Amino acid sequence: MKYPEDPGHLSQDRSFAEVPGCQQPDPAKPMRFLRLSAVQDRTGLSRSSIYRLMGANDFPKAVRLATQGRGWLESEVDRWIAGRVAERDSAVEGWLAQAEVTPQGNRGAMTAIEQGPQCTSPIHKLS
Repeated sequence: MKYPEDPGHLSQDRSFAEVPGCQQPDPAKPMRFLRLSAVQDRTGLSRSSIYRLMGANDFPKAVRLATQGRGWLESEVDRWIAGRVAERDSAVEGWLAQAEVTPQGNRGAMTAIEQGPQCTSPIHKLS
């Protein structure tokens, strides 16, 4: 999911239907900033990965809070996470459709464990 360069992506006019799995933020819920450590905890990404994705416009941009302080809008980080889950789900659905999985699975072929050991030693042939 690409984020535009300008801060227009923060406007209330933007349709959240454009992003799969995203919903309109709750107007009763106040906007909240997350610091870098909280963003790392929520996403599982390292600091360098977050900034690399920001540079590629694949992650929400940080907002300057003070001279040295930056934060991310919680709602934008949550939408990014939801977008990743939606991407994963659509990829899994596509894979399942291509795999033509049957309810019994591949029961015609025996696995090596089911076949047992395949030993050609003359000692084992005697039994």
